[in-house]
Amino acid sequence: MAAAEPARVRPVDLVAEALRGTDEIVAVTGATGWFGGVALDLLYEALGDQAATRVVGYASSAREVTVSDGRTVGVR
Repeated sequence: MAAAEPARVRPVDLVAEALRGTDEIVAVTGATGWFGGVALDLLYEALGDQAATRVVGYASSAREVTVSDGRTVGVR
């Protein structure tokens, strides 16, 4: 008998499920660093078109960053 494969859940699916049905704004501090960049990528993938109005990035100086899907994001 073959063992059943364990269920695999992607982090982006967990984030999308946690934010589904809410209108919460998410702040990402350190948005130009490694962890902040990963957080922006994850949130933009999870929220899709809503991300532009629901995710705000903060860093030591204002600039633009590009998330993994190619969108340019303003960071305050």
